[in-house]
Amino acid sequence: MGHRTHWPLAAIGVVWFGFLACGGRANIGPHSQGSGGADANAGGASGAPGSSASGGSAACGPIVKFRLLAWHPDGGKPVDYCAVCGRVDSIRAPGGEAVELKNWCEVDCTTCQLALCPLIIACPPVYLPLEGAEYSWDGSYFVPGTCGADAQCAKLQCAAVGSHWVATLCALPSTGQNSAGECVSTGPRQCVDVGFDYPTADPVVATLYPTR
Repeated sequence: MGHRTHWPLAAIGVVWFGFLACGGRANIGPHSQGSGGADANAGGASGAPGSSASGGSAACGPIVKFRLLAWHPDGGKPVDYCAVCGRVDSIRAPGGEAVELKNWCEVDCTTCQLALCPLIIACPPVYLPLEGAEYSWDGSYFVPGTCGADAQCAKLQCAAVGSHWVATLCALPSTGQNSAGECVSTGPRQCVDVGFDYPTADPVVATLYPTR
């Protein structure tokens, strides 16, 4: 978000808690696997339907499903990939800028209180399934705002119906598995961009090709 207001813990009674979550600025809750799923008026936002002081996205509207696949020849085995923490890497607004999908560790504009700040720990690497991995997004994101005595905060916004977005989905090439049965990756991650109009009833499919 760029700017952050620091609040004394004793003054606001922040409760810190930890849970399994994967690092990354654009975590979207997973639809089928993994441990995980903004700028002013970026998508012609339709307003903030409610507080997200819990640190996650409040429901905005229809769910968009994303599916990441590894290319494979007809009847052949796909190239092995390790899924990147069960998440979409980023979502870009109609203006081209990546949006913030969580308000963790930020002041929530609706309550003017610090949102939850969960402990981020590494997630175990998992193979990208043959049928692909699915993730979802409800159209919610956060933009900078102010509340109270001009405190900087994260304001919930909703993607406008008919607005165009671009999702980036990534995976890491795999070299097999280790003794613990975990997916072992090597080299830089491979990503693919896919555009979509919000909302869409059909899954937004992104296919990773070996040459990319």
